Amino acid sequence: AIRRAEDAERMQQSLQAEGTSLMRALDAMQSKIVELTGAKLDLAEKVESLEHTVRSRDTFISQLENDLGEAREETERIEKAWEEKLAEQEKRHREIQNGTTDIQKAHAELQEELD
Repeated sequence: AIRRAEDAERMQQSLQAEGTSLMRALDAMQSKIVELTGAKLDLAEKVESLEHTVRSRDTFISQLENDLGEAREETERIEKAWEEKLAEQEKRHREIQNGTTDIQKAHAELQEELD
């Protein structure tokens, strides 16, 4: 019976030592858990910030693409109008040249008649 009591006492001391050791390990783990939770929150905030930045960038790129498309359309419209005006001016120039040639011919004919 004494032996059993001694074994039980040793077992109790061993369990108490193990419990104390586990409590120390738990304390150390709790501080690490708090530290890791803080780091996780920081990373989550950074991810959210980066996602917002990416969305903003994508919106900006989309707007630039739209602006570029509008600028190209405007440039094409202006070039077409310029080409039409140029064609009109060239037509007028040819008409004036033809008129000048006709006047010169008529002048030459009149000159011949006068001579």
